[in-house]
Amino acid sequence: MKSEGKIELRRKPVALDAILKASEHTVRSICATNRQKLAIKLLAEPIYLDADATRLEQVFGHLLGNACQHAGEGSQVTVTVQRAPAVEPLQIVVCIRDDGVGIDSELLCRIFDPSTQANPGPNQAPGDTRRGLVFVQQLVKMHGGSIEAVSEGPGRGAEFVVRLPMMDADFLAPAPRRSERGATPRRILIVDDNTDSTHSMEALQIRHGHEVRTAASGPEALAIAAEFLPQVLLLDIRLPGMDGLEVARQLRSMLTFRRVFLIAMTGYASPEDRQLAREAGFDEYLVKPVDLKVLRALLEDETRFAR
Repeated sequence: MKSEGKIELRRKPVALDAILKASEHTVRSICATNRQKLAIKLLAEPIYLDADATRLEQVFGHLLGNACQHAGEGSQVTVTVQRAPAVEPLQIVVCIRDDGVGIDSELLCRIFDPSTQANPGPNQAPGDTRRGLVFVQQLVKMHGGSIEAVSEGPGRGAEFVVRLPMMDADFLAPAPRRSERGATPRRILIVDDNTDSTHSMEALQIRHGHEVRTAASGPEALAIAAEFLPQVLLLDIRLPGMDGLEVARQLRSMLTFRRVFLIAMTGYASPEDRQLAREAGFDEYLVKPVDLKVLRALLEDETRFAR
């Protein structure tokens, strides 16, 4: 854990594409209201960072929010990801580009200055400075990275370039050890807004030797998945903020989670509900109350995890 002032980083291997997807969700309603197009262009292969997923979501959430705020109605915001060429240690470069009001040269050279955030200056209208940039820069630096702002001037749009150290492409999570009962421990994320049900299932899976995290909403599930990199999601369909079908679709759209074992746990039992779940990317469909023997057999089926 690294701390700076009152900020603490809880660093773990996290997937960049999951972080960007979670950050995208925070501005989706703004984009819809402003009729803006938001495009995120990822690399073909998954990228891992040794990072605090929650803090990086704050970084990219701030930058995307600023881009949407300054791009204007009907505009385009683009996020691109690329490897930095010939740099040691390995770096990933994330660029957030908008085609909005731009930044004049006088402000550009001091945009990360705390005094600029507090006092925009006589030539800038209220709101001209980008909010939260001092905080964003601090978080990026704490992760061993850097951030810069680029603009050709007023009316020419702006681009924020974030560079972060990346983990080696050959990074693999350590092979799990066998539990005393012979089953292979899994990393399991349980997603359900029924807290009693969640706590009971969490306690049961911990007793079986698994490593467990929980979430109570769709957006929270995506955020935790980015940090925790679960092998299994036990996912309710009816959730606040984003239903389980959409969570499944978003996870399946990320290379990092193409092979995650998605198990629906739901009160919906119709053939139509099952078909919707299959189309969203679920591997298994369990109707509540879940048959615990069936669930345990699924979690102990090694063929499910050798795909």
